[in-house]
Amino acid sequence: MFAFVSVALAYWLAIVVAVLGATLRSMERPRDVFVGNAVAAFCTLTVGATLIGHLQLVGAIITVVATPAAAALTLALLKRRSHAAA
Repeated sequence: MFAFVSVALAYWLAIVVAVLGATLRSMERPRDVFVGNAVAAFCTLTVGATLIGHLQLVGAIITVVATPAAAALTLALLKRRSHAAA
């Protein structure tokens, strides 16, 4: 059950990342989109690798949720910063 809920949450977070990325691209902020994707990649490589090493499958499931969550949080913060500067 945990795996199904986690994967569903990951899909919803991926939708949020896609919408925020498209919003930032339409605001002509490709650098912010790159930073959001770089943070997600960094989260996958560091936190994800550590969790998978210690928790195996459960760590992989947590990583699948944590990666788009990190991207969504970063993109939301960058969008908020961009909105405040305008």
